[in-house]
Amino acid sequence: MPRGRIAWKQPGDRVLTPDGYVLVYTPGHPRAHRGYVLEHVLVAERALGKYLPPRAVVHHVNEQRPDNRPTNLVVCENQAYHLLLHARARVLEDHHLGGKVCLTCKVRRPFKEFSRSRSRFDGLNPHCRSCDAARKREALCA
Repeated sequence: MPRGRIAWKQPGDRVLTPDGYVLVYTPGHPRAHRGYVLEHVLVAERALGKYLPPRAVVHHVNEQRPDNRPTNLVVCENQAYHLLLHARARVLEDHHLGGKVCLTCKVRRPFKEFSRSRSRFDGLNPHCRSCDAARKREALCA
């Protein structure tokens, strides 16, 4: 006979994952993995009154993973739309703070220190002018 207490899982048991999401033990749910479902998925489904479509993703507006209030959740039709919400939030934050973070040096710099790029969502190169010049020099030497 094993020593210690055996913990039996009960429907509704909650667990916090290392990356900050809340899991709820809900065996039999279509999205269950080993019996657990992300709590924000369950909250969104309860608000909608039905299961989410297979490719749907739930977005946390304030980006706080344990905050699963219905008013903090947005159901996205797919991951691409979810990533678009994050990109737009990043652009709004940049404009609010008056600059952009360089992808290379990770320093927030004024917009004028970034060259234009038509292919980017925000219209600016992701690297500041000095980092971009250094990257181009390295590419020429390689």
